[in-house]
Formats: sequence, C-alpha cells, structure tokens
Amino acid sequence: MNENQYRHLLTNSAPPRLRPVLADEIAAGFVRQAAQRLRRREALERALEQIGEPGWRGAVRVAGYADGMVCLEARDEPTAAAITSARGRLLRELSALVPGVRALEVVVAGARWTDDDGAA
Repeated sequence: MNENQYRHLLTNSAPPRLRPVLADEIAAGFVRQAAQRLRRREALERALEQIGEPGWRGAVRVAGYADGMVCLEARDEPTAAAITSARGRLLRELSALVPGVRALEVVVAGARWTDDDGAA
C-alpha cells in the first residue's frame, strides 16, 4: 500500500470505535443498580399505598429491600402491631404486585422517625 492508498483508506473508513474505559463501565454499573433499586422501592411504596390500611398512611414506609425481604418501618408500636397481624395478607399482596418479594419484616422507628420535610 502506498501513501495515497493509505490516505484514501483513512478518509473513507469509519472512525475507530473507542472502547469505554473501565471506570466508565463501573460507574454505569452503579447507576444501573441504583436505578433498579429506586424502581423497586417506588414499586413497593405504590403497592403499600394500594394494599395498606387507611390508618397506616403516613405511619409506615419502606425501610429497605434485600434478597426478597421487604423491611417496613412503622412510626410506633400500635402501627407495627397492626402491620404484623396483617403480615400474611400483606406478603401475599405485595408478592403479587412486586415480583421477587418473599418475606416481610416490620420494625418500629420510634424516635428515629422523621417526616419527609425533616421535622421529627
């Protein structure tokens, strides 16, 4: 190949595709995982709004999800007791609405409870 042929090849060929660096791939993985966790949490919160008792509104929230276990946080003991007594029904209905849910845990927030605006 002579110089003219080489220049012709360079001008007519597609630009080389650059492979993303490893840091970009890792960051993209973190973003994907965070987006999945956010979507699951939002789905759990919507399902809880649908199936929860009216008296629980504002007194229970999704505290976490891991390996099929949903952790609900109740504002106080009476709310936690009511949720615990309805655990079987809640688990069945949550499992139907949000795939992958296999267990349900209820914890009492007590003094840790803060509203969305940050007020205790």
